[in-house]
Amino acid sequence: SNGARLRHRQTIMRCSRRLSGKLMTHFTDASALALLASYWGKADPTAASCGPDHHTVFGHSLDVAACAFVLVDRNPPLRAQLAACTGIAVDAVALTFASASALHDVGKLDTRFQRKAPVIADALRPHTAGILQGKYDHGTEGFRQIEDDKAATAHLHALLGPRALSILRAVCGHHGALPSRDEPDPSRSNLPGSIRREDAEARRVFQQCVVEFFVSRGAVLPWPSEVDGTLVQRLGGLCAIADWLGSNVDQFPYAPGPLFDLETYWARACERAVEGCARAGLLRATPAAVDFGGLFPDYTPRDVQTLTEQVVLDTPALVIVEAEMGKGKTEAALSMAARFLARGIGEGVTVALPTMATSNAMFGRVEEMAPRLFPSGDVQLALAHGRASRQPRFQALVQRGLRARDLDAPEASVTCARWLLNKKRILLAQIGVGTIDQALQAALVVRHQFVRMFGLSRNVVIVDEVHAYDAYMEVLLEHLLGWLGALGVPVILLS
Repeated sequence: SNGARLRHRQTIMRCSRRLSGKLMTHFTDASALALLASYWGKADPTAASCGPDHHTVFGHSLDVAACAFVLVDRNPPLRAQLAACTGIAVDAVALTFASASALHDVGKLDTRFQRKAPVIADALRPHTAGILQGKYDHGTEGFRQIEDDKAATAHLHALLGPRALSILRAVCGHHGALPSRDEPDPSRSNLPGSIRREDAEARRVFQQCVVEFFVSRGAVLPWPSEVDGTLVQRLGGLCAIADWLGSNVDQFPYAPGPLFDLETYWARACERAVEGCARAGLLRATPAAVDFGGLFPDYTPRDVQTLTEQVVLDTPALVIVEAEMGKGKTEAALSMAARFLARGIGEGVTVALPTMATSNAMFGRVEEMAPRLFPSGDVQLALAHGRASRQPRFQALVQRGLRARDLDAPEASVTCARWLLNKKRILLAQIGVGTIDQALQAALVVRHQFVRMFGLSRNVVIVDEVHAYDAYMEVLLEHLLGWLGALGVPVILLS
């Protein structure tokens, strides 16, 4: 009714006057939380009423932040890696990256996005009922709306520091592509000025609430370090993965209405995030400090293996091994990778080969070794190429992952979670074997490139038969090696 619309508008204006021109002092401000509750973030577009069929932007953002927090906090080598590259204390780095990830859907606080579920939008904000649904990319537009608005940019800088736009750009690219700097979407002008101001105020309040909540829990903001390309790769990849997990409505059910008890909601979101990460195969096993004999008990080092065992591997490095066929380069490389992992330099291993046939052959050898390298828990092993679904040995691992326990190997189980089988996510496995093109996509301008780079950045990367690649692939490999070097990833090249 007109009366309801008027009361709603008056509530928003009171909230705007209270919050404009100053920073909020309490993230639990009831009027701010009520304002945020009028914007949905996840919804069933076919819903016939505004019931339990939607989730607020704020609630969904906390779900995604909880997934990012768990991914970092439950994987100590990743936590140490992110702390080292940012200068943030190890005990605060997970919350800090989670706080940035929570801002990824700021573009959903826009009436154009809200109209994608008109029934729910009509109930939450009745005064927008006459606005038609149109095309709208909430990732790109969320970034542009702040970049193009001096006041919004200044406010974000006050919260996140001078590199705020780079941080926001990384998380707003969570659907596969970092926002470009093209001209703003002209459809923005189709909204009445009063509606645009409401949306802008909601975005400002949302950012303020997110930052204050996470700072109160120990996040380090404003961001204390430079934000370079490697950090954008890490943050973009982490946020995209967290958004996939946090968007699972079975794991994170709809919760309409204001989130007045944020502490309780956050604790429950973290519990759900642990369950979701475990199901997806993203909680990594701890590698053992195993020598060559423990890794390959059937024989002692010989030929090139004797030489590589003498190499000191206490920092990330590029190791090039040249030897004739049959001299044991593969075992030498895997043993060196194990020594890197034992020093906390990486969490897993990725092996890239020139063909599907060589990948299949290597997969069997790596599968036999994996339980000796990770004897204390389940480890995810993936085969990454276009016909992996036809490889019987790999499919046996996928089926094993569906069972709660591997009866054939009670001490340690090598599996592959179904969640990892998507081509965009396959490089997130703790151990990966595949064709070189899978790794090279991390260095190309393709969708979700930063997810692939994030996966590689956590592993020791072994590239076999380097001599087999043509000039074009060599250029791509050089580009990939440049990125891996900047990210501090140990790489072993075999020829």
